[in-house]
Amino acid sequence: MKTTKWLTAGGLAIALVVPGAVLAADAVAFNKTDANGDSMISMDELVSNPELHAQFRTLDRDGNGTLDRAEFERGLANATSTRAREAG
Repeated sequence: MKTTKWLTAGGLAIALVVPGAVLAADAVAFNKTDANGDSMISMDELVSNPELHAQFRTLDRDGNGTLDRAEFERGLANATSTRAREAG
């Protein structure tokens, strides 16, 4: 489980992110995107996330026309690392 821990030293605050917080955030994003509550995300449900919507066919590894939680979280991780590379 990733959580955020704050360390302070000499008046500076440093955030350490531990794995569970990211997993919790991914679960919240999945549940929010899964509008009909069927534990799968359709292409129509991804309209609110243009970045993942554009990658839908690539992310749908089993080709069943929906994203399960693992496929969705893989897409979020890829999008996050792409943004980090572009910013850095």
